[in-house]
Amino acid sequence: MSYNSEDAAKKIKLAVKQLNGTIIDGLDEDGNPVELLPEVGLKSGAGYLHCYSPGKKRFIKISKGQKAYIIDNMDNNEEKCLIYTWDGFLVEAPVEEILITGFD
Repeated sequence: MSYNSEDAAKKIKLAVKQLNGTIIDGLDEDGNPVELLPEVGLKSGAGYLHCYSPGKKRFIKISKGQKAYIIDNMDNNEEKCLIYTWDGFLVEAPVEEILITGFD
């Protein structure tokens, strides 16, 4: 498993700010423009997903239709990507279970 951890950390912080509502109209709290992360939804078959924590294997139950943000794609495996769910979990999800919903 291989992710760009520096970019992922920035996107996770951005996702948390979007969820908290501190980014409004594409501007951060200082008034600087920010490129927002589009929302994705998980299709009904997602079920249990591997929680991303280095050195640990843990599976998290993800609700049907859960909204999330794509954080990063795996470099050597195009079948999975790293997502941050609205429940606050960082998980690996199969690409075929992700539904791009945009900004709704």
